[in-house]
Amino acid sequence: MNIVYQLLENSSRNYQGVLLDEHRTNVCFKGPVRKSLQDYEEQQAILEDLREVVESLSTTGFDTTLALTDILSIETAEVDEKRTWRIGEAIAEVVLAEKFDARFYWNELRDARNPKGNKTGADLVGFVEIDKQVFFLFGEVKTSSQDIRPNPPNVMTGKGEMMDQMRGIYTDEYKRDILIRYLASKTRNLSDSDSFKIDYKNATVQYYRKKKKGFSVVGVLVRDVDPLESDINSCYHKLKADILDHTGLQLIACYIPINKDDWYSIINN
Repeated sequence: MNIVYQLLENSSRNYQGVLLDEHRTNVCFKGPVRKSLQDYEEQQAILEDLREVVESLSTTGFDTTLALTDILSIETAEVDEKRTWRIGEAIAEVVLAEKFDARFYWNELRDARNPKGNKTGADLVGFVEIDKQVFFLFGEVKTSSQDIRPNPPNVMTGKGEMMDQMRGIYTDEYKRDILIRYLASKTRNLSDSDSFKIDYKNATVQYYRKKKKGFSVVGVLVRDVDPLESDINSCYHKLKADILDHTGLQLIACYIPINKDDWYSIINN
């Protein structure tokens, strides 16, 4: 991943354009992006449970066909192409984790009661380390092929789109508190030495130390067009007038050198 443009006002308030080359994109799509879209960790746990069921049934003489069929179905499952909004989020998580010291411990697919449903509140909920301090990260993700340069794409500036959503995270304390409680519920039964729980406790201290403004708001724009700074620079300058200095602010444009229509075929190999 290469930084192709940037503005660094300080370590917590900045914007960057990140370009992935074709090889890195393929590796990313077939590896961490696919694993995120399928919740690989949970998938493997379910497979282990089913294998134990098969072993138990076989030793007692019962039919194992249904359990074996489910195992095969899970092992050969492809990523659902109808969930186009999730692939951008998965790319964003990978870029933030690998390039910007972000950490995401919980795959929100585990909470989905409706497999086609979308969560509310924020696209990204995790942590970011800035100057050796851990903060809550609340982020929004948009994917766009629209090429209307030098203007930002509509997903950035339209009513209810990314800029409005980022302002909403900053101004809506109730929304943030709900997201923090969501994280708290996932750490409740973890040991005190677990990294997830440690990050949660440290981020909570920073949040209240700055009177509930100690967190980072992040926007990630995923594009399959050539990099251009005008995609995000004017948006950043408008946002920083509304999201004040004690809160982190970061805009990232992530450029993918492969047409969006081909992403799923790469992920599903």
